[in-house]
Amino acid sequence: MTARHAAGPAHVRYGHRCRPRDLEVACPRCGALATAKKASESSEPSLIGDMSPSWSLEDWQVACTACLHRASGLAYDHLPACYWTFDVGRIRVWAWNREHLEFLGRYLRGDSAESEPYAWLGTYVPGEWKLNAPRVVEAIAARLHSTRARIPPSR
Repeated sequence: MTARHAAGPAHVRYGHRCRPRDLEVACPRCGALATAKKASESSEPSLIGDMSPSWSLEDWQVACTACLHRASGLAYDHLPACYWTFDVGRIRVWAWNREHLEFLGRYLRGDSAESEPYAWLGTYVPGEWKLNAPRVVEAIAARLHSTRARIPPSR
């Protein structure tokens, strides 16, 4: 039985997409961290599923934290690349935002993450990241440390 034909939790979990409400992308002008948010999701939980009425609305707004770049009315497919993207050898690691990257570090270290908002996404952590967990965790820690001073305080 494939997930497409399942009727239980696997159908919901594997047959649908989700993403965080708040994304952090690379500013297309200067490369610094920029926030990407949707006004239609401001009161939604931290994870948005593709069944949400706001999923396909083209109302993304991007605002750079370093320069004056602003954009609005964007479709998800037209957002800039994730800010938290880097290579660990030949492995491409990425996260939607700082909180997601911190979760990935804890998850790959084996720390309990069951009560975290991003715990549901643990199922989707690529196997290559898991097989190389010590290297990936070290790179995540380095990336978080190197950008700490350049990122504004959390909301």
